[in-house]
Amino acid sequence: MNNQIVNPDAMVHLPSGMKDLFLNTVLKHINESEVNTPEKDAATEIQHSKRFARLLKDSLDSMGVSYEQFADDSGIPVELIETLANGILPGSEIGDQILLDISRSTNVEIEVFQAALGRAPNVDFLSSGEATAQWALAYRYHIIAPDLKRAIARYFVTGYLGRILNSSIQNMFIESGSATAFVVEEIIDHLEINDNWLQRWKINIETNNYLAAGAFKEFGQLHFVQYPVGPVKRPFGATFGKNLLQLPVLSPPTYQRSLSDEEQQVVSEIKEHFVKQYHENGLIFMAASGLEVPLDSEFPGPHVGDYYNQLFKRAILESQCPTIIFLHDDKLTDGFKKNHCYSVGGWSSAVRDQKIAVAVGCGNQQKANELKVLLEKNGFPYTSATETPDGNWALFAMSKHFHQYWKSVMPKEGNISVLA
Repeated sequence: MNNQIVNPDAMVHLPSGMKDLFLNTVLKHINESEVNTPEKDAATEIQHSKRFARLLKDSLDSMGVSYEQFADDSGIPVELIETLANGILPGSEIGDQILLDISRSTNVEIEVFQAALGRAPNVDFLSSGEATAQWALAYRYHIIAPDLKRAIARYFVTGYLGRILNSSIQNMFIESGSATAFVVEEIIDHLEINDNWLQRWKINIETNNYLAAGAFKEFGQLHFVQYPVGPVKRPFGATFGKNLLQLPVLSPPTYQRSLSDEEQQVVSEIKEHFVKQYHENGLIFMAASGLEVPLDSEFPGPHVGDYYNQLFKRAILESQCPTIIFLHDDKLTDGFKKNHCYSVGGWSSAVRDQKIAVAVGCGNQQKANELKVLLEKNGFPYTSATETPDGNWALFAMSKHFHQYWKSVMPKEGNISVLA
């Protein structure tokens, strides 16, 4: 077998479809793996490699792509594809190299992938699930619609950060998600360029977002607090707090159900924190796996793929604090999937009675206009569509009560970007 390895930088240049397919296969493998096994023996290694091989074959078969076509489109040698598909990932030279290539492509430490695939020498590194949480969130950040997430983040920060600094807003919460991580990245980029804005920063920051916390820590100029305190959980790189994690995980419901007494108690505890910190002069940046916009939908509003994430977001909505949900356009059109998605709930009343806004990155004007009409018909009468400098489009949709709040706290000046 020819063991020529793909160029270490090749993964960066893959066509987006091939990169999505390959890395999504790795992500599926991670999510299916029993990552907390205390000992990794030969049988476990074989099990992991066979699972990965099956997933890769299934992914290629579902697209009708042969190994040769995949190799031609991706630039990865066909021998490497065959090696992976034959289940020779763990412990192989090629397996180690491909993990390194993916690591370089996504800026995630190689140990994260090794741990997630059951190969980390230090089992404690994986005991809390933090390795897979880091990888899963980093995957969403680097691979899934990064241009659109960056476009809406830059639009918002460019247009409003200066005004926020001149406003009465004193507290800001950054919720877990890759879209909100891009907002943090843009905030830091602006502050690095404009010392005056940095010196005027007076806003208290809390976050349960692993990527946001890492960015703030690396920047080193802004104080932030982790809330809630606790382990970073996969697949969204979030902390949810000890009390929430003690609840037994329920399967995704097939109908709208009320919270149990135990769930409501924990949700109320988190809600009270948000009310105290953000109801007056506060702002919450929230993310979601999707948003079912039509109010007459069976499951209207934001939905997620994780039980604990559902309850945490439910606490945000129940707090009735000013909240902006950041997404990209596909998140509003993919639709709610029963037996897979968790509906956050409480959306219709939130849109009608609360300060809710939606910020959406769109790939073209037609998509932006279609979503603008949809949002305006479903509780967001103040919606604008703006082309961004990179050729994408930004939607900023405000409910009636959010629009009133925004006008009351926002000065009219200070919205000039310091970025080219």
